[in-house]
Amino acid sequence: MELSPDWEEAITDMFDNRIQEKTDLMLQNAAQYILCLNTVEHEFFKTTFSVPASRSACFEYLTNQRWRKFLLSVYYADLLSYTKKEDQVDFSRLYYIVNKFPQGFTVWWIRAGGAVFPVGYTGWYYVEASTFNYIAQMEYNKDIIITNRFFLPAAAGTPYLYLFNYSIAPLLAHTGYSRTLIKDYAFVLSNIPCKGLFCAAVSDDGVRVAEQFGMKPIGNIKNTECSKGDRIYFLRKKGP
Repeated sequence: MELSPDWEEAITDMFDNRIQEKTDLMLQNAAQYILCLNTVEHEFFKTTFSVPASRSACFEYLTNQRWRKFLLSVYYADLLSYTKKEDQVDFSRLYYIVNKFPQGFTVWWIRAGGAVFPVGYTGWYYVEASTFNYIAQMEYNKDIIITNRFFLPAAAGTPYLYLFNYSIAPLLAHTGYSRTLIKDYAFVLSNIPCKGLFCAAVSDDGVRVAEQFGMKPIGNIKNTECSKGDRIYFLRKKGP
């Protein structure tokens, strides 16, 4: 449930010609307020995107201003969650995924100093059985090489899930805020019938949560320098 309706006022529109300036200011202010959050409890609430009955045949959700602001809030939450550039999401990839399956994403906000800031988010989406089964082969076939975190979303619901992200600003990790975020994510996933799931873990916290969900490591994503990259965690649920 969305507990605060004013989050849209905190996010600029993608079509605003001052978007870079406003984005920089948002991230700077958020980082400053997060530094002060360890002494006082603040309102922590989530937002989702309610999928409309119809969307543009040519431009899909791009013509929906609320979706554009929701997309940016996801992006800002990602930038605040990951301090290393290589761990941050590629915006074009995020745009594609959130356009195809916005209902899989939840943004978490903190109200502080009279303002609201996106400080974390979770996301998941369906993948085709062929994608899931290809990933499964990594456990036994070390010749399979994956070079990026882009896994194509399924056109419709399937029994297989890719856990796109679960993260929060580093200073809020291992706090009541992060526990609330993960607890909500686990609740959402527990109510989605599935036969298997996988994710790409980019941090030790990501690994820890993947293991809590019952997933096991089966391989790494290789970056362009062919060094170790994100770890692929995988779970195929046992049938009846």
